[in-house]
Amino acid sequence: MIRMPTRRDVFLCWLLFTIAMAVVGWLLRASLPSALAWLNGALGADTVTVAMVATWCVGAFFAYRPLLRAFLAKRRRAAVRQ
Repeated sequence: MIRMPTRRDVFLCWLLFTIAMAVVGWLLRASLPSALAWLNGALGADTVTVAMVATWCVGAFFAYRPLLRAFLAKRRRAAVRQ
């Protein structure tokens, strides 16, 4: 039986996700500074960072789709009961 994650679980998941994104960004800047500087210069200030965050958000949406559906279904059921 699959248990629904609590708000604490969801918060910790997003916190770990944010930390992982910061680490990935730091690793990319440390390992590819000239390439990232060139991309940022060519595309505009922090465009690469915004693109990375957008890509990770889309990936997280598809990875956590069952969680989101269950959360929204639970909210809909609670709204109907009221």
